[in-house]
Amino acid sequence: MIVLHIEIDLLVIGAGIAGLCAAQERLRAGLRTAIAWTGPGASPHVLGYNALSYNMGDSAESYYRDMLCTGENINYKKLVERLVAESEKLNMSLAESGFFPDTDSYGIPLRRLLGGCSFPRTCFSLGSTGSDIIQALLPQNR
Repeated sequence: MIVLHIEIDLLVIGAGIAGLCAAQERLRAGLRTAIAWTGPGASPHVLGYNALSYNMGDSAESYYRDMLCTGENINYKKLVERLVAESEKLNMSLAESGFFPDTDSYGIPLRRLLGGCSFPRTCFSLGSTGSDIIQALLPQNR
């Protein structure tokens, strides 16, 4: 058994997409951050991520309603509000990390209609979206 003694400001549990994004945010804020994990989890199998698609007539209100509906109205509403409000920030943060969803000939991200959404919001890569996102985030967290 290996025991490490290090001084950190934050310990992130899990090295999936959420854990790596959290660690990246804190590293950018100047915090000494470490990540602990036991295995790959489900993140490598993620099919895509939802983001508003304004150019298709989507709106923050319909995104909010869809998220509540797919969560069977038991989701934490303040968290859904934040998800909707920070949707575009997610796109920018992933791009800064080096992940770019597949796009059409005009450079607009391709989107799928998944997860009970009323608009195609799921951005993806033609490879393995979850694994592609993790590969983009890993170098940022070393």
